[in-house]
Amino acid sequence: MRRTLVVVCLLAAVFPPLAHAHARLVHSAPASGAVLARAPASVVLFYDDDVSVGPGNEVVRNGGGSALAGRPKAAGRLLVLPLRAALPDGDYSVRWSVISNDGHIVQGVFAFAVGKGSPAPESSLRPVSRSRTPDSLERWLFLLGVLAAGGAAVFRFAAFGPEADERASRSGSRVTAVLLGASFAACVAGAVLLSRTANGSATRFGLVLEIAAALAAVGMVLAAAALRAPRLLPAAAVVAIALLPLPSLSGHALDPGQPFYAPVADVLHVLAAAIWLGGLLALAAFLRFVPGRASERAGERFSTIALAAVLIVAATGLVRALTELSSVEQLWTTTYGRALLAKGALLAVLVALGYRNRRRLRRPVVLAEIAVLAVLLLAVGVLTGSRPGVRPPVAAVAPPAGPIALPAPGVLTLAAQNVRDAVTISVQPAGDQSEVTVAVMGPDGFGANGLPVRVNGVTGTPCGQGCYTARIPGRPAAARVDTGAGTVVFPLRTLPAPGAALVARAGRLLRASSSTIYRDRLSSGAGRTLHTLWKEQAPDRLSYVIDGGAAGIVIGARRWDRDAPGARWIASPQLPLSLPAVPWTRQVTNFQVIAADRTTWTVAFLDRSTPAWFRARIDRRTGRLLSFSMIAAAHFMADEYLAYDSKVVIRPPH
Repeated sequence: MRRTLVVVCLLAAVFPPLAHAHARLVHSAPASGAVLARAPASVVLFYDDDVSVGPGNEVVRNGGGSALAGRPKAAGRLLVLPLRAALPDGDYSVRWSVISNDGHIVQGVFAFAVGKGSPAPESSLRPVSRSRTPDSLERWLFLLGVLAAGGAAVFRFAAFGPEADERASRSGSRVTAVLLGASFAACVAGAVLLSRTANGSATRFGLVLEIAAALAAVGMVLAAAALRAPRLLPAAAVVAIALLPLPSLSGHALDPGQPFYAPVADVLHVLAAAIWLGGLLALAAFLRFVPGRASERAGERFSTIALAAVLIVAATGLVRALTELSSVEQLWTTTYGRALLAKGALLAVLVALGYRNRRRLRRPVVLAEIAVLAVLLLAVGVLTGSRPGVRPPVAAVAPPAGPIALPAPGVLTLAAQNVRDAVTISVQPAGDQSEVTVAVMGPDGFGANGLPVRVNGVTGTPCGQGCYTARIPGRPAAARVDTGAGTVVFPLRTLPAPGAALVARAGRLLRASSSTIYRDRLSSGAGRTLHTLWKEQAPDRLSYVIDGGAAGIVIGARRWDRDAPGARWIASPQLPLSLPAVPWTRQVTNFQVIAADRTTWTVAFLDRSTPAWFRARIDRRTGRLLSFSMIAAAHFMADEYLAYDSKVVIRPPH
């Protein structure tokens, strides 16, 4: 079967797709069909490639109005749909829309519910229907302009030889200038039409279109000027050659995970295709408008150049096409495969015409060859809008998830923030290897399923809710975890020091202090990060001030709050607190000393009640807590202690 696939790909190798693989949704929070006890602050969607905001994003309450609180935002592989505060219980439908780096719009829908005991919700929204035919025609126009310009430049300066007399040379320059001008105009028109949905330079495809349009516009000016000043023709030809790498730069060949040779194969493929198509256009024009021996000799030289170009097109096309199909059945079960079959049929016609033309150069046969090539280029436009078979579409979202499983007591466990997710690992020896278990927890506190997790390059195997396990060689000093939405690095070295005793002593000293002052940085993983100054005074007083924001005072059974600096204080009752307070509970386990220097210890441990992962930095001389970081669901905090037992006086506001 694989041999059959090779044969078909050889036939279809002319003008393969310049592989464009659309971004795919990997995970969402909330998940599709999730039933939540409380409303989320936003809908967060993770993709396998960088995206920008597409048209038609919407979140609605089924039977009601919009639940969006603002404009959708995209950052890297993340799309965030902000929601209104305090959404009521009910079913909510989500329509997401993003623009891939290749310029394509990708959409999907799902639903979630708010309120315990609600049945599984169904989406009341549908993706926005978009016709793909105009998009294919625009891509055809853009590619035609790029290839025709490059081929015309090569033909004029590589095939049109020195035997041409002055009259033929002037005619050849004028014909080339007209061809280049028309090709540049087609390139500009195609780029401008495509840029309507490419989201500008926010995507790689959009940026390439902007560069191509600018270059082609310069080329149009040079080509027009070359009609009166032929010395400018080489400059226009240089612009035409400069356009040739751009289709490859906008494609999937530059994406992570592609083989190193993919960009080179794509560029060579476009160059050879330009020589063939653009050269044929130039040959037909020269035979019509530059009669005489010079054009015939140019046709003979071009025949040899075109043969080499066809071989390069076939070789590089085969390399790219084989990476886009995984089975013979995909030739007729996918749009991508059917377009490849259509290309194979058109190639058979081209081979016959080319063979006849090689035996006897005739302008009608050249024109017929050009017409078939133009239709073939339209098939390429369809291919660039189709998903390659080797990358089948994944489910719209991962199945509903549940809480992650906590690691066994005693093992090394660490956590880090990865955009809005909390990524945790636990490590245990497994013979001459290390078994690393990764758990990815979303903002809703549930495990994130269906992620392409890799640990030091080893693909993780699903092992439960949000759980992935991988065995890596030896006892490495660090683990590099890639979740598809980002990468985090964890240190794996531990020191033989009494971590539990160090943390217990730091907690006792903190509770015994007469006062503490510390700075707090808190983020949910998206949007604003809060910076707060806290003061705690034994036995039951505290105050806090958020930079540029709210403030509060607690004294015994009373508290006072205000929303902004200068706003009115509002009093309310308060359960008395025992202060200063330790930031973790008594259900802490998995103590490991992971770093030390002359003055401090760094201890990692897990608070199982939240759950929350801590890293505490402790003074070796005094035993006091100097700073700590905490990772929990949608809760990423870092605190630095500024003073202990200082003169802190907390009073009611005036």
